[in-house]
Amino acid sequence: MSLRRRDVVTWLGVGALAAPALAASPATVAPARQVHGDLPFRSLEPGMSLAGVWTIDAIHGPIEGAIAVHLSEGEQRFRLNVLKRDDAGIPGVGQSRSLSVYVCNSGGPTREGEGQAARALAAWLDHYEKTGLPVPTLVTLRQHSTAQL
Repeated sequence: MSLRRRDVVTWLGVGALAAPALAASPATVAPARQVHGDLPFRSLEPGMSLAGVWTIDAIHGPIEGAIAVHLSEGEQRFRLNVLKRDDAGIPGVGQSRSLSVYVCNSGGPTREGEGQAARALAAWLDHYEKTGLPVPTLVTLRQHSTAQL
């Protein structure tokens, strides 16, 4: 899967949501699915329930310095991209200690549930980082945008 310039432009349109912060608990594991290859974050895997609301369908990356997390809530499917946090750049909808989570919505408005999922994933990532487990090397949105031009 390749990230395109259109994806980066989409990320630039992502703004903060007015929705209340979602209290995220650590993700719980749904019925096991077979996972192929290495996962970028230990224990974050397809089939897992995030905050008891969203199901992780797939995780790809790092590819071109970003990790794509595909989620679903019922019939609704969407993608979140995880990049390195850049406090001088455009913040993600959700942020952990060193990572930012961006909603990929093709330039359209961000739905409330997508924003809540981004914040829930960021909370999970923040908890993950506090455990001292390895974090993949990623790029910031600005670095990714520069590489795409």
